[in-house]
Amino acid sequence: MNFEKLFIVVFFTLVMPAAWMFLVPLAKRMRRESEGPRELPPRVVDELERLHARLAELEERVDFTERLLATRHEPEHLQGGGA
Repeated sequence: MNFEKLFIVVFFTLVMPAAWMFLVPLAKRMRRESEGPRELPPRVVDELERLHARLAELEERVDFTERLLATRHEPEHLQGGGA
């Protein structure tokens, strides 16, 4: 059998499809990375700002609760704690 023909058949039936499967996604990913970061839609930015404000409010409430609990004195602690 002619090895040139065998090489051509093997190359186009095995090597080319395998290379195509790996190189095309790699090229797409590289193209996306080279474009740089994308802008978020305004709706998403608004939602993030709203969530940030709610988180800040929750942090303030937790801080207040911690301060309140730290200064609170239980009656049993003041009397020696005996039951």
